[in-house]
Amino acid sequence: MIIIKKCQMTKLVRLFLVLLLIAGCTKQLEPNPRSEEDETFKAPQGSIVNAPLDFSFLVLVPIVTPPGMALKDTTIEARVIKDIEDMREKFESYTNPVNLPPYPALLDLDMSKLTLVDHYYYSHWRFSFNNIYSLYFWGKYTFDNEGRMEIVYIADALNFDLTTGNQLTVSDLLVNGADVQKTFNDLLVEQLSDDDKTTTHFWPYLSNEWEDEKPFSYQLNSAFSGIKGNQLFYIGLDGINFIFDDRHPEFKTGNNPLVFHIPFYKISEELAISERFKTETTIFENPPWEGRLLTLTNDSDSSESEETFLQNYKDIDIFLVSETIEIPESYKRVLPDTIDDELPMLTQKVKTMIDSYSEPSQLTKATITKSVNAFGNYISVEWGLELITSIQGTDYIYDNVYHVYNKQGEPVTLGSLFVAGFPYEELLIDRMKNFENFEKYSQQELLDSLQFSLSGPRIKLHSSLLKSKDVPGAYFSGSWYYYDIGIENLALSQ
Repeated sequence: MIIIKKCQMTKLVRLFLVLLLIAGCTKQLEPNPRSEEDETFKAPQGSIVNAPLDFSFLVLVPIVTPPGMALKDTTIEARVIKDIEDMREKFESYTNPVNLPPYPALLDLDMSKLTLVDHYYYSHWRFSFNNIYSLYFWGKYTFDNEGRMEIVYIADALNFDLTTGNQLTVSDLLVNGADVQKTFNDLLVEQLSDDDKTTTHFWPYLSNEWEDEKPFSYQLNSAFSGIKGNQLFYIGLDGINFIFDDRHPEFKTGNNPLVFHIPFYKISEELAISERFKTETTIFENPPWEGRLLTLTNDSDSSESEETFLQNYKDIDIFLVSETIEIPESYKRVLPDTIDDELPMLTQKVKTMIDSYSEPSQLTKATITKSVNAFGNYISVEWGLELITSIQGTDYIYDNVYHVYNKQGEPVTLGSLFVAGFPYEELLIDRMKNFENFEKYSQQELLDSLQFSLSGPRIKLHSSLLKSKDVPGAYFSGSWYYYDIGIENLALSQ
């Protein structure tokens, strides 16, 4: 009897396990539970950082993809690498439809009828300053649903404090005492209020193979509830990017997340990430140091421009194009009032360019473009002069005029960027040997004509000596990256 009962129990257990297995394979998605404890804003980790802040130069450490981050603390390194690998495994698990995020659009689908057709995912580092390492993950999954395609997009992020291996929270982004929730919510609400509800915020690709993807749009089902303490985000080179997905039911997005960008320039006086986890000595073993200035410019606005007619010269209309590029108010206030006084000189320069053009009948118009950018403690003003021709592929003449100012509004010279004794002029001449008609000018003429502008990781160089009847024209343009110079040779890094 005992043996028979055992056999009967075994069959029942087997049957029960089979039923469990079937249920597990065909289970339906359910909404994500929200934990009030997880949503609490925690106290900032790391060092105490107080306002106001002043950004000059930040060190960027290119981190090799695992394995081999080269941290001195191998325990922390192993933990970081494991977290990255776990995230990649998580993205691989989405090939099984039952593991997909419970987007509202998916909740009513029968997961047992979905068959994977194709998938693609990747990770990409976005930010690596002063012991912070931010990674962005993106995936696209295509399923067949009885002849109808279901495409699901997924975004995620990891933001490491490399001194401990801990993940950052939104509380770590701003200075101590800042109202993190209000600061970011106000900026997000401002963005939501300004934008039309069908405005595109995010293109779902970083690679060329996704060029044909349709950009995402959104609708709000209800009032924006704001970020929580466990808000998903990643740090970019010019701002904070907040990811909204199935955990934010007020957004109607379909089977995809949304990413909203808050540029650094809007939070520059409260942004703590340059100092929060900085250490006196490096946490890396023999790191390949690279330098970068923090970008305090909203490049997404640079496409907005206003064209103003200036004058007509030899039947060629000359226009001023003012690009709208937002920078912190504190930078705007120190810009010299004399900048726009250059317009007459620039207009005359354009006329000289028109005079020097061999086929003036091909010219349709000329433009003078003004843009202002802020990087670290520097403000770069760039004027672009361009002759536009009616014939595609025809060489046209263009020129640039650059100015760089410090936070006090004082002009910055090229030599002041380097430490005393660094032979930057010799290196510049060597770089200019491919200059058109280099041999026609003295080295001093070339150096005197050289202009520069600062960008995030580089010095932009430009020089032009327009041709005349007797001397052929000469032109040079290029970039000098900080890692080519060596940050130890840059005064702006000290």
